[in-house]
Order: sequence, then C-alpha cells, then structure tokens
Amino acid sequence: DGSGVADTLQLNIVGTVILVNDVEIQVPGGSTEVHVGESVQLGATVLPQDATNQVLAWSVILGTGTATISPDGMLSATGAGDIQVVALATDLSGAGDTLALTIASYNVEVEQIWVSAAGGVSDMLEGGSLQCYAEVLPEDADNPSIAWSVVDGTGEATISPEGLLGAQTAGTVEVVAAAQDGSGVSGSLVITIHSGSIPVSDISITSEGCVEVLEKGETLQLTVTVLPSNATNASVSWSVHQGTGSAVISQSGLLTAASEGTVEVRATAADGSGVYGSYALTITGTTGLDGNDQPPALMVYPNPSAGKFYVQTGGLSAEKIRVYTVVGSLVGEWMLQEGQTLIELDLSDEDPGAYFLQCLSREHRFVTRLIISR
Repeated sequence: DGSGVADTLQLNIVGTVILVNDVEIQVPGGSTEVHVGESVQLGATVLPQDATNQVLAWSVILGTGTATISPDGMLSATGAGDIQVVALATDLSGAGDTLALTIASYNVEVEQIWVSAAGGVSDMLEGGSLQCYAEVLPEDADNPSIAWSVVDGTGEATISPEGLLGAQTAGTVEVVAAAQDGSGVSGSLVITIHSGSIPVSDISITSEGCVEVLEKGETLQLTVTVLPSNATNASVSWSVHQGTGSAVISQSGLLTAASEGTVEVRATAADGSGVYGSYALTITGTTGLDGNDQPPALMVYPNPSAGKFYVQTGGLSAEKIRVYTVVGSLVGEWMLQEGQTLIELDLSDEDPGAYFLQCLSREHRFVTRLIISR
C-alpha cells in the first residue's frame, strides 16, 4: 500500500487426516452365542489400517436379553435373550459395525451352594488365613464356577479368587460364594475373627460302644472332641461329679468304677472359657454271665511276669483285649477269634511296672485286671 510496512503470514501445515471407512466386530471362536454369567472379550478390525484415529466406542442395544460392555469391548452377559453390540468409530466418520448376539441360559443351573472352611471351623485369629470351600449343587450343573467375596461386619477380611480368607481385624465377616451361571444363587458362612486366642466352644465325650452301664471295678476309656478344631488350647481337665455312685478318672480319661450308683464325668476346657462336656454313667454290682454274683472267669498268668502273659478268658465271650498304662495310655490291642479262649500277650518291649488289662466281651462287657511286668 506504499506504507513500506511488510505483513507476515504464519501457516501451520497439518498432515492429511485418514478417516475410518470400515469396522468389523470379531468374536473369539466366531460364536454368536454367549451364556448368562459369561464374559467375552470382543475385538474389531478397523480399516484402513493406517486410519488416524482407530479408537472405537462400544455399546449394547438391549433386546430380549441384557448385557453390559466395557470401554475396551469386554461383554458381560446378564440375562437370556437377544442383544446387539455396536462398535462405532470416534473420528466422526460415522463408520461402525453391529453384531447380533444370543445370550443363552444353561440347561442345568446351580440350585444351592454350601460354604465351609478347612477343618470345619468358623473361627480364626487376626492376621491369619483360612481356606474356604464351596460345594455346588447339583453336581451336574453346567457352570459350577463361583466368585468369592467378603461382606465385612464388625471385622474385616479379604479373600482371594481361590477362596483363601485373610483376617485383618477382629469381629465377624460373612464369606460369600456366588454362582456365575446367572442363577443368582449364593452361599455364605459367618467367620469370627479373634484378636487373641480362639476359645473352646463345645466339648463332647464319647466311649467305644457308647457304654452307659459299667460294673464296679471295671475301667472305661473316654475320649473328647473339642470344637472348634483350631481352638488355641484344646486340652481338657477330667473330673467325676459323684452322684449315688463313685468313680475315679485319670487325666487321660480312663475311668475306674468304684461303687454302685450314678456318676457324671466332665471334661472341662483348660483355656478358661468355662466350657465343659458331660457323660452320665451307671455303675452296677459285678455279675457273671451266668447271672450269679461272681465276675466271669478271667485268668492272667504268670502275674507278675517278665513280659509275657497268658490270658484265659474262660466263660467270657472275649472279643478283644487291651492293655493300658496306669495313667490311661493305650499300650496295645489284641483281637480274639470267635471261640478263642487263650491268648499270649508280649509286653517285653514295655517298661517294667503296673498295667491295666481290659477284656471286652462281644456283649460289650468289660473285665479288668491289674498286671505287673518286671
């Protein structure tokens, strides 16, 4: 314009934008059927391969079926029926693809789930771990897979995909195993987390043959089952609460009947929880098999012995013979054949001392003798 001022023009040269012109959705394996509860990673081919923006927007058009899809194409089938999956280019080209899918139900769905923990326990210590298990019914369910989760209550815990529970803080938590076949079935187990020791919650006492009647002078070995099985201190203290009869018991649970009447045996938890189990017994006078007042003939000779004893059962229909130490530890057990009345016992490998010999008849009668090995 004659002013002598020069104008400058700055230009930004932008490269050519290549738009998407075709999208094709791909399903692993080529199947267009997905089962309820399944998740399938979908893919897509974008053309041309050098398109500037190859990002796709995934969505689901619901029909008679239901499903969700993540931004990267992970489809989760939630309800049976038909759906359409859409993959749309995000470069404003308008290119995209749709795929019709059928979500199918399983023929045999899960009906029930039982949750348990290793050892049948429902208590654990803070900071510890416990393996949980799920039993899925029916056994022929098409998809027996489950997903583990924890619902925190007064306590807190985590759980792995394999069901390994990790206790974090004391209190109660609920472990849940949920079916993955779309049935909506789940099972649960409440676990108590302790910050200190795990106390005994129950004690039961049993005896072989469930003996409830014992003759005066006989012995009976009692055993206990302590719950939970992972109690920190599972030891018990034995005692006899005399009723109309009397008896004594060792700390290994070997009871000796002293006088006629009733007694109550107790096994009390040694952890201070105060929990105990009880077992009622009736002690009768000694009677023989023939109904008189004499015990069945049972001879042990020689007694004392250098280690070998011979037992003559006489009129007692003997089934087995056991030998215990005086504190109730089982030394050995010998079985007798039908009709056998003589048996040799070899205690040569045992320490010299006194032992109880107990003979059990096929009528569940006990006869006990004191033997001396020297």
